[in-house]
Amino acid sequence: MSSSAKVLIVDDEDLMVRVLTRMLEQGGHEVLSAPSAELGLQLAARESFAVVLLDNHLGAGMVGTRALVDFCRLCSAGVIMMTGYTTEGLEEDAKLLGAKAFLRKPIDPGVLLAAVDSLLPAT
Repeated sequence: MSSSAKVLIVDDEDLMVRVLTRMLEQGGHEVLSAPSAELGLQLAARESFAVVLLDNHLGAGMVGTRALVDFCRLCSAGVIMMTGYTTEGLEEDAKLLGAKAFLRKPIDPGVLLAAVDSLLPAT
């Protein structure tokens, strides 16, 4: 495992946030969350996060791909885009906009931790 990191989860589904938080905390990471891209960007502007897990399909406000460039600018290691509602070209678009990885929900704990750890410097 790489070093532990401060991770921001941006997702409007409470259950998904709880599940992802548990996975990440078991992997040794510190986790905060925001229910919208707007609130996530405010939090990322105030605090330093190594990795952002950004859902694309958020209930209100801007979609993840619209906020992706701003999160990439604010995040030291990278942004992982995630979605349960994939469309043709979404993964390619997300990567072109700066996402370091793209995960489809439901997310396997091993895949999640490997994606986060791959963005962190080895210790």
